Amino acid sequence: MELSGDNTVQKEKNNNRLGDAIYKAREAKGISTPKLAAAIGMNDSGVRRIQLGETRQPRPAVLAKIAEALDLDKSELFALAGYTTADELPDLNG
Repeated sequence: MELSGDNTVQKEKNNNRLGDAIYKAREAKGISTPKLAAAIGMNDSGVRRIQLGETRQPRPAVLAKIAEALDLDKSELFALAGYTTADELPDLNG
Protein backbone atom coordinates (compact mmCIF):
# COMPACT_ATOMS: atom_id res chain seq x y z
CA MET A 1 0.00 0.00 0.00
CA GLU A 2 1.47 3.33 -1.06
CA LEU A 3 0.92 6.34 1.15
CA SER A 4 0.13 9.61 -0.55
CA GLY A 5 3.14 11.22 1.15
CA ASP A 6 5.42 8.60 -0.40
CA ASN A 7 3.90 9.34 -3.80
CA THR A 8 4.57 13.06 -3.31
CA VAL A 9 8.21 12.38 -2.43
CA GLN A 10 8.60 10.23 -5.56
CA LYS A 11 7.08 12.95 -7.76
CA GLU A 12 9.46 15.51 -6.24
CA LYS A 13 12.42 13.23 -7.02
CA ASN A 14 11.12 12.79 -10.58
CA ASN A 15 10.73 16.55 -10.96
CA ASN A 16 14.30 17.14 -9.82
CA ARG A 17 15.67 14.51 -12.22
CA LEU A 18 13.57 15.93 -15.05
CA GLY A 19 14.68 19.48 -14.32
CA ASP A 20 18.32 18.41 -14.09
CA ALA A 21 18.11 16.56 -17.41
CA ILE A 22 16.57 19.56 -19.17
CA TYR A 23 19.04 21.98 -17.58
CA LYS A 24 22.06 19.88 -18.53
CA ALA A 25 20.85 19.38 -22.11
CA ARG A 26 20.10 23.08 -22.49
CA GLU A 27 23.49 24.09 -21.12
CA ALA A 28 25.30 21.53 -23.30
CA LYS A 29 23.68 23.07 -26.38
CA GLY A 30 24.51 26.60 -25.23
CA ILE A 31 20.86 27.64 -25.21
CA SER A 32 19.69 30.20 -22.65
CA THR A 33 16.51 29.71 -20.67
CA PRO A 34 14.78 32.63 -22.44
CA LYS A 35 15.82 31.25 -25.84
CA LEU A 36 14.45 27.78 -25.02
CA ALA A 37 11.25 29.34 -23.69
CA ALA A 38 10.78 31.34 -26.90
CA ALA A 39 11.44 28.23 -29.01
CA ILE A 40 8.70 26.27 -27.26
CA GLY A 41 6.21 29.13 -26.91
CA MET A 42 6.45 29.44 -23.15
CA ASN A 43 7.63 32.17 -20.81
CA ASP A 44 11.06 31.74 -19.26
CA SER A 45 9.71 31.58 -15.71
CA GLY A 46 7.76 28.45 -16.73
CA VAL A 47 10.92 26.82 -18.06
CA ARG A 48 12.80 27.82 -14.91
CA ARG A 49 10.12 26.25 -12.71
CA ILE A 50 10.40 22.99 -14.67
CA GLN A 51 14.20 23.02 -14.35
CA LEU A 52 13.97 23.69 -10.60
CA GLY A 53 11.45 20.89 -10.09
CA GLU A 54 8.72 23.32 -9.03
CA THR A 55 6.26 22.15 -11.69
CA ARG A 56 4.59 19.01 -10.38
CA GLN A 57 4.08 17.29 -13.74
CA PRO A 58 4.61 19.34 -16.91
CA ARG A 59 2.05 18.73 -19.66
CA PRO A 60 3.07 16.17 -22.29
CA ALA A 61 2.82 18.80 -25.04
CA VAL A 62 5.34 20.99 -23.20
CA LEU A 63 7.70 18.06 -22.67
CA ALA A 64 7.44 17.12 -26.34
CA LYS A 65 8.38 20.67 -27.38
CA ILE A 66 11.31 20.71 -24.97
CA ALA A 67 12.49 17.33 -26.25
CA GLU A 68 12.34 18.56 -29.84
CA ALA A 69 14.13 21.83 -29.07
CA LEU A 70 16.93 20.05 -27.20
CA ASP A 71 17.12 16.91 -29.37
CA LEU A 72 16.11 14.68 -26.46
CA ASP A 73 14.10 11.47 -26.45
CA LYS A 74 10.47 12.32 -25.62
CA SER A 75 9.85 9.03 -23.87
CA GLU A 76 12.77 9.65 -21.51
CA LEU A 77 11.39 13.06 -20.54
CA PHE A 78 7.92 11.59 -20.08
CA ALA A 79 9.35 8.86 -17.83
CA LEU A 80 11.31 11.42 -15.79
CA ALA A 81 8.11 13.43 -15.38
CA GLY A 82 6.35 10.36 -13.99
CA TYR A 83 4.20 9.52 -16.99
CA THR A 84 3.66 5.84 -17.72
CA THR A 85 5.74 4.62 -20.62
CA ALA A 86 4.53 2.16 -23.25
CA ASP A 87 6.72 -0.57 -21.74
CA GLU A 88 4.83 -0.27 -18.45
CA LEU A 89 1.38 -0.62 -19.97
CA PRO A 90 -0.34 -4.02 -19.99
CA ASP A 91 -0.46 -5.99 -23.23
CA LEU A 92 -4.11 -5.91 -24.32
CA ASN A 93 -3.55 -8.10 -27.37
CA GLY A 94 -3.72 -11.32 -25.42
